[in-house]
Amino acid sequence: MNRNETEKDYIKAESLSFAYPDPQGGAPKQALKDVSLGIRPGEFVAVVGKNGSGKSTFAKLLNLILEPTSGSLTVAGTVITPSISDAEVLELRRRVGMVFQNPDNQIIATVVEEDVAFGPENIGLPPETIRERVDGCLREMRLTDLARKEPSRLSGGQKQRVAIAGILALRPECMIFDESTAMLDPVGRKEVLAIMKRLSSEHGITVINITHLMDEAAAADRVIVLRDGELIASDSPERIFSDPVLMGRAGIKPPQCAELCLLLRKMGIDAGFGLTPEQTARLILGSFGADGGPESGPAPGGEAAS
Repeated sequence: MNRNETEKDYIKAESLSFAYPDPQGGAPKQALKDVSLGIRPGEFVAVVGKNGSGKSTFAKLLNLILEPTSGSLTVAGTVITPSISDAEVLELRRRVGMVFQNPDNQIIATVVEEDVAFGPENIGLPPETIRERVDGCLREMRLTDLARKEPSRLSGGQKQRVAIAGILALRPECMIFDESTAMLDPVGRKEVLAIMKRLSSEHGITVINITHLMDEAAAADRVIVLRDGELIASDSPERIFSDPVLMGRAGIKPPQCAELCLLLRKMGIDAGFGLTPEQTARLILGSFGADGGPESGPAPGGEAAS
């Protein structure tokens, strides 16, 4: 993966705003308001907020489906302006892939391997390169045994892996997942989340997960919180989900494990703060002494209450 921009943000927004025009000719509807933030190469970021907070609008701006109304947006070193050429748009969309909520909207071929090959064929890669990329992406997404299957016969999770493989075949530097697990069962959701982590940690791909599922957001390196189109927080999952006041302002709830830790804290049992079942179980067990009563102070490895 090309990491030649490691010294600066891969995505940089400064006072970024976007308003949807009113089809009736009225005042435009402001969806994003003066958002300023940076996302580093290879970072795994979750963007959260209640419905109407501007999450999907932000994703579409990053993939050039929409253009900013005002402010500036730089993606992969290219400043997004109304004068950007069609060739630059196509190149940026190759570098910044997007996985949508419904994989049926992205799968266009009647056979899995043909769908994965569509992007490389479309940009004119030689047949031997296409074959190599398709085989590699099928292996990466555990789809090799399904290569000759019809996508319509696959499960939701398998279809989403096909959609991801099709984007990976273009060798993107950034992948945006826009509510990509919303239509999946828990097993499919877990698979796709594991793929997001792997793309970031093993392949150096910048991953942006637009999600309303806080348990998913907790797996990211950083959580960006939007409310009514405005950026209200950008911090680690631990800091975001241990702040009840912030979550109340944003209209979001903490992940289940974080909620349990916060409840225990209210009861006077400071077990620390966990975001996964394993981590939380260790903290809770470690906070009790041999007589079954709570110890004084946080569990080993846990954080004291702020």
